[in-house]
Amino acid sequence: MKDWRAPVLVADGILAAVFYSNFLLDAVLPSDHDWSAVVSELEVPGAQTATWLRTTDVLCGVLVLLLLPRVWAGLPVGSWRRWAIWATAIFAVAGAAAGIVPLPCAGPEVCTSTRDDLQRWVHDGLSNVSQAAIFVGAMAVALACRHPGPRWMHRAALITFWVGGVIGTIVFAYFGAADPPTWQTGIAQRFQIAMTSGWIICLAVFAAGAAGPTAPWCRTSRPVDPR
Repeated sequence: MKDWRAPVLVADGILAAVFYSNFLLDAVLPSDHDWSAVVSELEVPGAQTATWLRTTDVLCGVLVLLLLPRVWAGLPVGSWRRWAIWATAIFAVAGAAAGIVPLPCAGPEVCTSTRDDLQRWVHDGLSNVSQAAIFVGAMAVALACRHPGPRWMHRAALITFWVGGVIGTIVFAYFGAADPPTWQTGIAQRFQIAMTSGWIICLAVFAAGAAGPTAPWCRTSRPVDPR
């Protein structure tokens, strides 16, 4: 009987990637998309597509979590596998939570109450943890796949970490430090988001491969790392 798990996992990853890049959905919907704004500002309560964007944040987290059992099964045994799964799970959970706890308002000049400030700090903290975790997870996958794992996954993980994680963060921080922030801030953040979406698809394709017969790199004669 044909194994249905692989195409379902790929579809899961593609849908999660689309939901993560939800700024594209906002851009094609009948709304005035602000490409210079950070994506969180599009999800402020009362914004035209805020509910839709926040819902896709939560759905993305759920869909990524559904991939992780097969990613775990496909990664070579070792401590880096555990790092990869936990970091990616933190990305998914923190990202969904950031959608549930949105920015209370578009800018600090509008947020004047202590409650608004607290909610802003919580949202920003969750968003930063989520974004950092996905890149930590990518590096963990790269280290796990150095020798026994598939070469394409190793390379994709390194590109995600160095280009999306390191370079993307430096560029985003550089333009975000301007007062007021420039339009390049929004573009830099969207670049990071697009890189993350690409990595989610890589995880889905990898998980789909692990859904079939045991991958060669999982059949090892080395002693199994009990960690």
